[in-house]
Amino acid sequence: MQCLSFDTVDLEVLLTRLRNLVGMSGPVLAWFACLSGRRFSVSANQIMPDSADLLCGVPQGSVLGPILFLLYVLRLRKIIQELPFTYHLFADDIQLYCSFKAAESRKFNSLTSCLVQIKQWLSSNSLQLNSDKTEVLVIGPDDAIPGINQHLGDLSISSKSSLRNLGVIFDKEMSLEHHSKQLTRNCF
Repeated sequence: MQCLSFDTVDLEVLLTRLRNLVGMSGPVLAWFACLSGRRFSVSANQIMPDSADLLCGVPQGSVLGPILFLLYVLRLRKIIQELPFTYHLFADDIQLYCSFKAAESRKFNSLTSCLVQIKQWLSSNSLQLNSDKTEVLVIGPDDAIPGINQHLGDLSISSKSSLRNLGVIFDKEMSLEHHSKQLTRNCF
């Protein structure tokens, strides 16, 4: 999953979370307060309009941007941790891992419920799930996939036959055949 994130972080909420959840105070918190009160302007055709207040967002391309975002979404971990999933957060990417047998469809219902809760949490925290970059890979027999796609219908997500993760293409058979072919194509 990926959300459209860095530009929409509510700075006042971020500062409150740094104070209340992380325990920052005094000069350290004051240092981050410089994120508030920033201004910007965009020039076009050599015309520079008046600057405007930047009300949200953490600096992109900075060392602190991804760290500040992870601190902003700290509470999101609680939603995921209450369910039987493994997960990874890196900057604005969230990866959920769920293992279950075909007879354990309620686990998949839990995954769907978790995705709905994540989507709601993001929305209530000025963030948005990027549906174009949200993918599901089911590793298992083909007959399991139609039922899974039926569960995902309300979320506008469908199961993929392969997906890329950190440059590696994984497929539903875990054969890495698609990845090997892509590497070969890139070499010649």
